[in-house]
Amino acid sequence: MSVQIHSKTLSLSPEQQEYLQKKAEKILHYSRRAADESSSIRIHIEREDTKSKEEQIHCVVNIIIPHATLHAESRGRTVEETIDLTEEKLNRQIDEYKAKMQ
Repeated sequence: MSVQIHSKTLSLSPEQQEYLQKKAEKILHYSRRAADESSSIRIHIEREDTKSKEEQIHCVVNIIIPHATLHAESRGRTVEETIDLTEEKLNRQIDEYKAKMQ
């Protein structure tokens, strides 16, 4: 399993990078199939100029697993808030994937 973290127009602190890495590992732990060697997680996070100061951070996560590609994105005020929202969306998708594969 490979985890790739890309940031655009935003510098991530070491603590934020570690936080993203831990969230990716948590998602992997949630689904055994996602821990497959051929699987990968791509996290793309960037700061965008928006009218709303509440939603300047944009996070996109793609998980490539056997027989599926999961995609979730969200916007928020901080990197941590945004990745938490995205994780919730991915957990629902993983539940659906697990039910489908049984």
